[in-house]
Amino acid sequence: MIYIVDRVQVAPADVPAYLQALSDSAHPVLTEAGLELESCRATAGDLGLDVDVEVVWRVESFEVWNEVRRDLVRHPGWRAWAHRAEGLRRGGSRRFMFPVDLPVGG
Repeated sequence: MIYIVDRVQVAPADVPAYLQALSDSAHPVLTEAGLELESCRATAGDLGLDVDVEVVWRVESFEVWNEVRRDLVRHPGWRAWAHRAEGLRRGGSRRFMFPVDLPVGG
């Protein structure tokens, strides 16, 4: 299992619009393509800083991710999401995370 962790910086005033676009545009396209939403969370919006919105998607393998990514390039819904999100994002990063065993105790 691979976790795709997208962390995006958004102006506090734009967070509702970003989350709505994520819900309306990105989520349906990505789930149809084979990704599963693991979590979505954000930092506080009243600190005078951009809000970090972190979305974690789950996918079986890099092979599946590469198929999804290839297919998204041609998907009109993906282009619509990219267009909506483009004006709301101020920065961000994507990381691929893997589960690890954490040795706890003795």
